[in-house]
Amino acid sequence: MKKNLLATTGVVLSMLAAGALFTTTNSANNSVSAASNIQVKSNYGARSNATVNVKGVKGVADKKYSTKSSTTARTYKVTAGTNKGTSWKTAFFLPQKAITSTNNPSNKKQTYFAGSAAQGFAMDRSGNMYLAFSRRNSNGAKTGYLYGGYIMRLDTTALAKLKANPKLLISKPTALLSGKHMRFSNLDSAFCSGSLAYDPASKKVKFFVAFSKGGDSYLKSHPVQMATVNPTTLKRESTAKFYLYDALSKHYSAPNVLAFDNSGNFYTAAAASLLTTKGTAYIITQGKRSGSSYKVEQLGMSIKPVLSTQLQGISIDGDRFYINSNSAYMSFSLSNYLKNAMTPSKAGSAQSWMGVEANQLSGNRETENYAALNGTKYGVLTYPNEVIMSAAAKKPAAKKTASKTVQVVYHPGYGIAIWNTYKDGRKVVKRNGKMVTLKHGTKWKYFTKVSYKGTNWYNLGGAQWLQGTYLKEVK
Repeated sequence: MKKNLLATTGVVLSMLAAGALFTTTNSANNSVSAASNIQVKSNYGARSNATVNVKGVKGVADKKYSTKSSTTARTYKVTAGTNKGTSWKTAFFLPQKAITSTNNPSNKKQTYFAGSAAQGFAMDRSGNMYLAFSRRNSNGAKTGYLYGGYIMRLDTTALAKLKANPKLLISKPTALLSGKHMRFSNLDSAFCSGSLAYDPASKKVKFFVAFSKGGDSYLKSHPVQMATVNPTTLKRESTAKFYLYDALSKHYSAPNVLAFDNSGNFYTAAAASLLTTKGTAYIITQGKRSGSSYKVEQLGMSIKPVLSTQLQGISIDGDRFYINSNSAYMSFSLSNYLKNAMTPSKAGSAQSWMGVEANQLSGNRETENYAALNGTKYGVLTYPNEVIMSAAAKKPAAKKTASKTVQVVYHPGYGIAIWNTYKDGRKVVKRNGKMVTLKHGTKWKYFTKVSYKGTNWYNLGGAQWLQGTYLKEVK
């Protein structure tokens, strides 16, 4: 559903220009001016593209996905990718009817529409979930804003209830309003939901405002806006305004996907036609945080391949960077990528150091975005509008091994010493100045058995060894 104002054809436009600085103020006069690190090359083929194997994951082309609605919980198999054969399941369905609530910053009754897809999706580090609903403004041409909508916050109590009853938001949404386990922002005519993200450094929710137009003439007088929202009250606290202008290409740009790492650096991405023999790739840009400012740089290594023709969203969980396309996603190690992204020679070996995970789900569905928390993944699907989750990882079956037990065979009433090593120069183990002994007839679990100079030695853990002369192995 998202329109990517950063994707280009023929000529590549800089998304967030390299080396640029902007400050998070409310001024609309901050102009970002920089040269993209790919614009200096007349031959785009010189750009380093990291080619990775996603094991058959392709996603679904834009508007080729299923639009059949259903409210039957189901399982989604991973049909291709690194985890082929695993499954996801319906966590809960999203509301299908309008909800009226006073659980919002104004404390006044507002009616929140439903039925639209939740394009924005994020989770904070405590496990609270944020879903953003939007629809096109009928007066977008006059206001300049592309969408109008709201944020819905579900706390951990609400999520537990929804997982137990996936249809609760359809059958009885008021059950979550008491105790404010479900909370809404105010309705906002200037709301872009697709870029909703949680910034763990500032502990705030942020998003980019979307415009109804994306051309240079429009963006020249309409700065990019990054809104900051209080995650508890859902009140918009501030809006930073700045221009993203590439002086070399003489083009403006406006991003519409957003993610933050643990240090508060932001990221955005686009699928752009690079005119290379390696085809289409993802371009990633980083806004490196420095106090109240960011140094914005388009990272040097693009990533091929694009999973489908529609880039829906990006997210970060710890060190995992997720890129989402319809019914599919890929993720990789962010730290490894940042370490190598500006080294062209590393592009050819990307498969070995990126740590790529890629999955494609069954059902031919449109996926709006993924969120992950401590390895558990969630996704938002349309038709029906639902949140799905990856199945819990199965615990490996305990290996059945032969008993590793020895029994002391010495003299009744006496014991044997414990030694600090089985090698020459060994010393007896003492506690409080006294030698520790194990009495005749007692049994002990051991971890390792070593033969040294014709004698077996048994390790009880750490620097604790028993001489096998006075032991027998038992079940």
